[in-house]
Amino acid sequence: MKKKQFLISHPTQLNSLSTLPLNRKRGIGTLILSDSFNHPERDGLQRELNKSYNACGCDEGAKAFLLGLIIFGTSSVYFYKVYNGSLLMSIALCFGGALILSGIGKLYGLIKANNQLKRTIIKIKTNWEVFSNSQKSNIICG
Repeated sequence: MKKKQFLISHPTQLNSLSTLPLNRKRGIGTLILSDSFNHPERDGLQRELNKSYNACGCDEGAKAFLLGLIIFGTSSVYFYKVYNGSLLMSIALCFGGALILSGIGKLYGLIKANNQLKRTIIKIKTNWEVFSNSQKSNIICG
């Protein structure tokens, strides 16, 4: 089965791309830049565009979860030892805090990827316009 592809034939189609869940278009597949975008770095920009568009923030979420386990794990051990808290409450504090921190990390990863996507889109749009303008023939009147 061939993977679904979305051909971008004009730079204005890039405006609607976003990695944030509420703004994201579902089922687009791989983004392909049209042959009318005749730029030496076309393949690299296309790869960067797809990498940023398909980012999910899971890497940052996983790192934040591990950081949360360390931070909230030590605080729950402190809570358990010093205040003679219950073991169940200490475990809930540890994993609950780590889950909240992983959600924050995932959101951070999505925002970071969306910013990278917007930078890539700006780079593609400026290069697309430069190359399309330089390929137009000069019209001399009179």
